[in-house]
Amino acid sequence: METPTVVSRTKGHGCSITQYAYQSPALGGTRAVFSVIAPPAPAGEGGDGRPPLPALYWLSGLTCTDQNFITKSGAAAHVATAGLLIVAPDTSPRGAGAPGEDDGWDFGTGAGWYLDATAPGFGAYQMETYIAFTGYLGKPPAGDGPPPAAWAAHDATELMAARTSPLLPDVEVRVDQGAADEFWAAGQLRGDEYVAACKRVGQAAAFHLHDGYDHSYHFVATFLGDHVKLHAAALGANK
Repeated sequence: METPTVVSRTKGHGCSITQYAYQSPALGGTRAVFSVIAPPAPAGEGGDGRPPLPALYWLSGLTCTDQNFITKSGAAAHVATAGLLIVAPDTSPRGAGAPGEDDGWDFGTGAGWYLDATAPGFGAYQMETYIAFTGYLGKPPAGDGPPPAAWAAHDATELMAARTSPLLPDVEVRVDQGAADEFWAAGQLRGDEYVAACKRVGQAAAFHLHDGYDHSYHFVATFLGDHVKLHAAALGANK
């Protein structure tokens, strides 16, 4: 695989915030970009000399790029003390030439759904292979209607419901949802159903519904710190 090159680099709250690009074989050789927020190195340690850090992947929702989260969430303030990296990939290939990929907001460019496509002409849309993620924190996609049955192997609620024991016995899963979110009102975002599935298999989980909060990054920025702390503890960061 081609070594990623630096597209841009800045700092926030002492963290380095770097965007990278490379030609991705998984995405049909298209130019893939992703961003990484890394905490400041401890005093006396250079960035290249410190031990590897756990990584938390932020998977953005439909229409986003890697930059929405990076510029709007205030994540660097939390990464600065959490002892982990946050990796923010893009949401789809760009310029893949798939049929109709730019015709709508919920399927195609900016809306790869983090799945490996099987439809003819969408060979570059291998987002699950591209991500191969090790952690999840994200602003979920909101599309039209429930996922097809074929998506059961990728649907968090279905996967949890199929278990016979907790996935993370020592962790309480946390789901935050804005009560003024239009996709919640339409029944398209159902974190409560995921929490119910958790509880049926003995997985500790809590659902928090917040009055007045919508689907915007004002909501994300308000509650992101709680999630970064939870993931940092689960991943053994700062140890």
